[in-house]
Amino acid sequence: MQRKRKGGVPSSGPYWTEPLPIDPGELSPLIRCEIVQRAERSGFEGYVLELYDVLEAEKPSGIFEIAFNPKTGMACAIYEAEAPVAKHSGPVVLSTEPLWFAASDPQNAADVFYELLVDRAVDA
Repeated sequence: MQRKRKGGVPSSGPYWTEPLPIDPGELSPLIRCEIVQRAERSGFEGYVLELYDVLEAEKPSGIFEIAFNPKTGMACAIYEAEAPVAKHSGPVVLSTEPLWFAASDPQNAADVFYELLVDRAVDA
């Protein structure tokens, strides 16, 4: 399965947009709580990326939210997606638990995070 970013030319499989910087205060409360519990709380940058399952997809299947600290090379990320729900109820957003890992930059963080999600899915 190829993992290419939107804007590249994926031939198959999932791909995602370039990391879009956001204010760290806009990150999910799950990620913000994780950051507060760390010794190196300052210096985190926020990013969001849209994930697409196939090239022809008109809307994303979910998003990655990433907090990345360029000083320490550590990142914390979650995957969020809307769950299919009954016609008359509002959208329900499901999220993974926050995962910590080393990364060299925001794009590398997205790549590493995707691999971690795939590895966890295989183990489940």
